[in-house]
Amino acid sequence: MASPSSKFPSEEREEIEPGAEPVVLPPGSVLQVKRIDKTWLPDTREWQEVMEKYLDTIMWSIPILKMDPRVLLTFLPHLTEKISTLRSVSEGDASESSMEQHLTFLVDFLESEYSAILRKIRGLVDHGKITFDLLWAIFVPGDVLLTSCKTTEPRAFRQRGLLSFGRQYADLECEYVEAADNSETANSPCFGLAKKALSIHPFEGARNIADLEVYPIHYHPSQAVVEQKLVQRGEAWAKLHGIHHIQYDGIAWQGYEKVQVNGRVMIDRDTFRRMEPNYSLPAANLDLSGRRLKRPDLHGATYDADESLGHDLLLLTTPILYGFSLTEKRWLEFCIKDVAPIQWNGEVYAQLAVDSDRKDLLQALVESHGTTTSSFDDFVAGKGRGLVINLFAQGG
Repeated sequence: MASPSSKFPSEEREEIEPGAEPVVLPPGSVLQVKRIDKTWLPDTREWQEVMEKYLDTIMWSIPILKMDPRVLLTFLPHLTEKISTLRSVSEGDASESSMEQHLTFLVDFLESEYSAILRKIRGLVDHGKITFDLLWAIFVPGDVLLTSCKTTEPRAFRQRGLLSFGRQYADLECEYVEAADNSETANSPCFGLAKKALSIHPFEGARNIADLEVYPIHYHPSQAVVEQKLVQRGEAWAKLHGIHHIQYDGIAWQGYEKVQVNGRVMIDRDTFRRMEPNYSLPAANLDLSGRRLKRPDLHGATYDADESLGHDLLLLTTPILYGFSLTEKRWLEFCIKDVAPIQWNGEVYAQLAVDSDRKDLLQALVESHGTTTSSFDDFVAGKGRGLVINLFAQGG
């Protein structure tokens, strides 16, 4: 009991046995009562200590595994599809049957435990809509996403990881098919996979999925048509790998600076990289099978000669080419949709005042030089592969 005589009374503790006579306290006193069940006190032990005796195989010191339920809910449609596949092939296969049972149990648990959020997601997605806080439900790793780049052309990417919410945006890590650097080296691949980060700005309420900055391609109302156009564009892009002399009529870019180009250009990514070493040029860091790219001359890496791009990879190609504008005298980025073969004027050669035998010789020399695959070079590097023809005659 505390005495009221001092400003800061000291505590005087007195244990009162059950059944004792009532105690009369002076005014201003404070009574604190604690009841302790002494009958259980001597036998108090932690449950962990008790269980260890019987379950000695459990590692009690390991932290509890925690998983964000959104990860499993994101893959829920794929899990359901996998169950259907297993049911069709699991007859007579014990391992497949066991996997089906475990997946069914997991899906049933998710459907029951998160029924409210799943109903909300399905109610929105069935009408082609989604809210910002539920974006994670429609972005599944491995899906093809559709967006547009600075060329305003549609662009496809493949999602690599789960959607993450940053401070301001929803972020996606993606990949696409890009030309590989050092592709002129023996055994080096022509194409590879490059990384690209995409973002979605916050928005209020529900929005049409197809109106987002980036969204899964299967939500596009004309998915088959878009995919066909992207594949055809990818085929044209792959054919222009290397060095090509072509016609270009359209907008080109140097960074975010736009340049109108109408004339002939040289497509040459490798020379672009050497002449503009400070330019931010996207680079492939993985080969087409997902292995990390290594320079063959440094690491002795070898790659398969068959690098044909299938439908799924052509879908992911970039629409951008890198080269030099012969009219603007600048290294620029070009859009694949604005390139065209050069329309040569055959009448000019026909009007050349040279004997027919010499014309045939000139034509044969030029055709041979343009199609040769010889790697012969002069004693001075880079000086032995040119073709110089001097035509001279009297004036007129």
